[in-house]
Amino acid sequence: MLQVGNNLFSDTLGEFEEKTHFALWAFAKAPLFIGTDLANRTATDPAIKILNNEELISVNQEPKNKMAFKDETFKRTDKNIIDVYRSSVFKQDGAYIALLFVNWGYSNSTEVTYNFLDGKIANNKHDSCTVVDMYGDGTPVKVTAENPYKIADSIPGHGNAAIRVKCLPF
Repeated sequence: MLQVGNNLFSDTLGEFEEKTHFALWAFAKAPLFIGTDLANRTATDPAIKILNNEELISVNQEPKNKMAFKDETFKRTDKNIIDVYRSSVFKQDGAYIALLFVNWGYSNSTEVTYNFLDGKIANNKHDSCTVVDMYGDGTPVKVTAENPYKIADSIPGHGNAAIRVKCLPF
């Protein structure tokens, strides 16, 4: 059961951890059972914003329901204790790859980049890729696969970043 909004761990489970908890649950394709009382919450409540993330819900509700797997092409460094989880999402309006970057460390990461060629999302350096930040406003960013894509300047300790990406030819 999701613990987002329960304040069970008020000393340790903050907004970053709650976002990561929800994102991991969504990428695992686990049933999204909400374990908090929603009756007295407003739309501006951080828990409501987390639970209403349509991008993450879309990954969770993907029809083929294949659980995400750890992307072994992404390597941890001495400064970044980050793992990447990857899921293929098939929808009526097309398919894409969803990537979840989780910082398991206690402190903020350094800059995080991802190479679409190394991750086999792109076939060659000239492929055109469309990237959408799953926590952003939905605006697509067009890039080529030639250079690593900057995911974030920094990911907070126990926080995450999530993107969806489609490279053509796909």
